[in-house]
Amino acid sequence: MKANLLTKLTATASALFLLGISAPARAASFFGTDKIQFDSDTEIQFDFNQSHGAYTSILKVFEVGAGNALTEVSPVQGILAETKGSDNWGDNGWLGTLGNTVAVGTNSFVFQAGKQYTLGLSSTLSWDHSVNSTVYSSSSLNGDNQQFLFGSWGSTGVDGTQFDPTPYQSGNPFTGPVKIAIDDRGNGNDKDFQDFTLTAVAKTVPEPATLGAIGAAIGGLALSRRRRRQVS
Repeated sequence: MKANLLTKLTATASALFLLGISAPARAASFFGTDKIQFDSDTEIQFDFNQSHGAYTSILKVFEVGAGNALTEVSPVQGILAETKGSDNWGDNGWLGTLGNTVAVGTNSFVFQAGKQYTLGLSSTLSWDHSVNSTVYSSSSLNGDNQQFLFGSWGSTGVDGTQFDPTPYQSGNPFTGPVKIAIDDRGNGNDKDFQDFTLTAVAKTVPEPATLGAIGAAIGGLALSRRRRRQVS
């Protein structure tokens, strides 16, 4: 009977461990142009790739309220920020790189369970600060225009080469880095999606409740073993 109890506890611990690993993957379906929302608190790491364009941009996280109302999440004011429009004005298609246009290329944010978020790229024209705008990863907040790609870095052609965004509306950050590309609506909203590119990957662990259940199962195994030794 004790052997059966030990077997059951082992199976329970294994099942709970597998549940803890697999649960976050189900939440990944909410990472895209519809919305960003997770079933459990999830830390996402963002890494800058490069940018193209004359705008100075900041990538932010926004919380989406009722009726698509936006509330900027505090205290995070910006995830990744450019300090200027590009490395050297119009050279190389207004190229901006890490260490030049962007000083800090990695940052993380914890998305709270059940809350709905969107990413937003706020951009200001380098020589005329009156020209500015924000585009969002949730297409509904752009008048149903897709300004973000999930799974691609956009066009590899020269500045202004249009790119079809339709196949790139979601990604799974739990299986590896997801490429994200943004068009800032500059240059007549050319839809080349080269303006700001980055990756996003989950750094999350199983939920605390799952970890607690695993701990309880392991504790039960230890107690069973101690009792078995006392009897023998």
